[in-house]
Amino acid sequence: MASGTVTGIGTVDRCRRLGKDLCFITVVGMTSVALDVEGLESKPVPPPPPVALPHTVEVTLRNAAWIKRVKRATVVTLRIQPEPSGRGAHAAEEKAGAAASAAANLSDRTVASAVPLATQPTIKFECVELIEVIPVPRGTRGAEGGGGRTKRKRGVTAPPCKWFLQGKVCPIEGCERRHVFATEAEARQAEAKRLSIEQHRAHGAASDVEHIRQHSKRGAVFGEWLVSTYGVEYLRSGSGVLDIAGGKQFVSLYLATAHGVPCTVVDPRPPAPLNPADALVLTQRGHPAPTYIRGEFDQAFAATHIDLVRSCSIVCGQHPDEATEPIVAEAMRVCKPFAVVPCCVFAKQFPRTLDGHAVSEYEDFLLYLLRLSGDVGVQRAEISLGGRNQVLFTLPLGSQLD
Repeated sequence: MASGTVTGIGTVDRCRRLGKDLCFITVVGMTSVALDVEGLESKPVPPPPPVALPHTVEVTLRNAAWIKRVKRATVVTLRIQPEPSGRGAHAAEEKAGAAASAAANLSDRTVASAVPLATQPTIKFECVELIEVIPVPRGTRGAEGGGGRTKRKRGVTAPPCKWFLQGKVCPIEGCERRHVFATEAEARQAEAKRLSIEQHRAHGAASDVEHIRQHSKRGAVFGEWLVSTYGVEYLRSGSGVLDIAGGKQFVSLYLATAHGVPCTVVDPRPPAPLNPADALVLTQRGHPAPTYIRGEFDQAFAATHIDLVRSCSIVCGQHPDEATEPIVAEAMRVCKPFAVVPCCVFAKQFPRTLDGHAVSEYEDFLLYLLRLSGDVGVQRAEISLGGRNQVLFTLPLGSQLD
């Protein structure tokens, strides 16, 4: 063994890599050993040890091959020596003395184990030779505290099971989530939420099942309402229906495929790809596919595309969001019938007032749109849609709703 070196064995608690050939590791539980070179087995040295070591040491590795082998929670056997600093040999002697002093204070393992690791001194050494690395078996790192993922324990700290919160029997065998209430407040909150869901479901079933439709079917519901209200021949007149904010083309595709109504979609979003089934139906029946124009429908758009607005049969929009008010205003400006299903109010983005009060509720927004259109026979109807299902519409001049 080289002069000033000692062979020890311990567990790597921390690795700090600063490059391919520089790494600082913190080794805990360091014990001096006598190395059996032939069998490559590390045997504890009977007391007193040849060179005493502190419980926790910091070792510098300067070999790329060693750095690749050493990982957190591995057991390493290495030959180390006190690390010299920039002050030369005197610093090395001081650190060696500090190591010996610390080792003397911690020679009794019973006493050392009672001292918290955070308060035990950390002595710096330099690795001279990495003799052996014993990896930790899989599945034991988390349990031993050496890193890795630990399985979440069941108990009060675990999140509650969703089946339990709904008052149902959990179907998951060995569910790791909590099946008890942590506090009385949590129990009251879960019960109130469960009752609210049950009341909502009961009200929806008792009111009208037809009002609950799939989102993909909403376009067909509104499109069929347009056909029954205005008639196919009128919708086909001129350049056809002007569908505002119909990015997914649910309404336009239904009118085009089912009734051959020409449609023009105006939406700032990119057009959705045409469904192959819809494309096949349009081709077989010889109906024109909807025309798509990217843009925001407002007064400037209407002025730029005035011919399109004037030649269309009707201006419509199903849940057109910000374009709801422009649909009513621009249709009234060119004396065109409109049909719109308002959805969001956008009270902060578009501040409006009605009788001196801010328009923030849905019913107030509908009344605001009715007054915006003036006395031109604006009517209100309800269609079979879930959610916002109120339609504000006008009929062509000289016609009436059957």
